[in-house]
Amino acid sequence: ALLACWVLTRVPRRGPRRLLVADVHENYADLLRDRAWAQGFSGRVALGLVRAAARVAGSSDLTLVADDHVEPTRARERIVVRNEPDIGLLGPPSIPGAEPRAVYVGDTRASRGLFEMIEAVGDAPGWTLDIVGELARADRSRLESVLRRADLAGRVRVHGRRPPTESWEIARGAWVGFALLHDTPAFREAIPSKLYEYLALGIVPIVSDLPRQRGLLEEAGAGLVVEGGAPGAGLAAGAAEHLRRIRADPDLLTPHRDAALAWRRERDELGSGYDRAAERIAALLGR
Repeated sequence: ALLACWVLTRVPRRGPRRLLVADVHENYADLLRDRAWAQGFSGRVALGLVRAAARVAGSSDLTLVADDHVEPTRARERIVVRNEPDIGLLGPPSIPGAEPRAVYVGDTRASRGLFEMIEAVGDAPGWTLDIVGELARADRSRLESVLRRADLAGRVRVHGRRPPTESWEIARGAWVGFALLHDTPAFREAIPSKLYEYLALGIVPIVSDLPRQRGLLEEAGAGLVVEGGAPGAGLAAGAAEHLRRIRADPDLLTPHRDAALAWRRERDELGSGYDRAAERIAALLGR
């Protein structure tokens, strides 16, 4: 879409020239390394398109990026607009339900910890799990096989892709929210937007030990990190240990939830990055 918009800005027209604002959410070159289909000829074509789009984004009148490290790092005018939630759209904080429940909201695939979170719940008696998000085709067969296990019967609900409002309604009442990303080039320096949303709702995050995820939880003073858990059994075991400790003493979550809601209030007072971006776009149009 960005390349098509760039072409339109080059088409001669009467009156003021068309302005181009680029909005870049991820380092897509890194993301391609995490996609099985992006190999051989298809991968080379995709990488070429990504690089061309990055050049266009850097030459745009205004470039919005989702984080400091997201390319292009050089542009005419570059503003960081993090994928923080619109608190007004999320609604009021969630109230924890009576029974221990975990949730995951977002793109659903093995490299995002799909099977580790299921294993963790399987090893933590009394817990259930809701998974909301589009499931990667490559992981469907394995997921179907895993969910046939007797110890998981009725404990893992896979909802598939849902509209954002419905997704977060499903999440309401959960005690914890998972973000067990693997250490891949795409995720190492990423902060998944779901972490901001978990915090804003007062759902306590449980995350893999990646630097940016850990940094956000330390900033907020809320959430639990699976220390040193490598993808697979180690990550699942560490997450399961957190779940068992929480079920044995639910009050462990109270300071994390309080800190998360304090973080929400601070963010609300600071205003939205989207508002700042809108101001810059309005200024461009007023030139």
